[in-house]
Amino acid sequence: MHTDHCFICGKDNPVGLRARFEAPTAGAIVAHFVGQEQHQGYPGRMHGGVIAALLDEVAARALAAQATKTNETARELRVRYRQPVPLGVALTARGRLVATDERGAVAELLLADGTIAVEAHLRYVAAGFAEDDVRRSGRSWPDGRAIMRKQPNSRMCFVCGTSNCSGLHVRFYERDDNSVLARFVAAGHHADHTGHMSLAAVAATLDEAMGRAIMIPYGEAIWGVTAELSFRLLRPIPVGVELSSTGRITAERSRLFEGSGELWLPNGALAVTGHGRYVKLDMVTLGGFDPEQEEWGVRPD
Repeated sequence: MHTDHCFICGKDNPVGLRARFEAPTAGAIVAHFVGQEQHQGYPGRMHGGVIAALLDEVAARALAAQATKTNETARELRVRYRQPVPLGVALTARGRLVATDERGAVAELLLADGTIAVEAHLRYVAAGFAEDDVRRSGRSWPDGRAIMRKQPNSRMCFVCGTSNCSGLHVRFYERDDNSVLARFVAAGHHADHTGHMSLAAVAATLDEAMGRAIMIPYGEAIWGVTAELSFRLLRPIPVGVELSSTGRITAERSRLFEGSGELWLPNGALAVTGHGRYVKLDMVTLGGFDPEQEEWGVRPD
């Protein structure tokens, strides 16, 4: 089911989490891991996309331990972020099945003091994605929109860090319909045990595309901090080819905004749809971000 090069558990993946798993009781799975600098989003904090992938892995193993089939793939994931998750600290994640009419599981990430920092609810179906889901989405590849400007990249962010050898090196652009376009190529070390793009890369790029949409009206005065993230997987996603994500604001209030996003394959097929809920914070409130140290700026293509 798993390989030595899996982003989450692969012992031979030099940039992965290398999580260690155990089954302390029947129907339960526990993972032990330490997030490193290459797994960060905001400096010193683990990226929400990497967290989502870890919780998916924990829940998937709980499911596999109880089911006769082992070829099931996360179909829907809903994640709620309660507290930031620090880097460089030994942490634990746990997962178990839930008794529902559909294949489901819950997973939680615990801080060192036992506090639940992140919780996730997942639904599973057999591998192979329904074409009807793509048709029902009503979306089509929005190529051809005019690009208004390119957004900045940082130094070590898992998604946009240009000096992060483990990262995705995503490029972000603002478009004339007030949406964000992201372009990137997932490398082999971003793959899961099936050889497709891992959930870490999927969740992280969609999260950023939706969250960065707040920069269109506010510039760098306001940042979006992820509170909730959900998405539905429609197709497996290959590595080694250029992919695109799109994101936009769908609702905004004084302290919060919501966004929707998509991930597209090179042929224009819709692979993932997503929704995010974000807290609006200024740089002073966030604290700890030094634009010069983090090399925050627009790089030429």
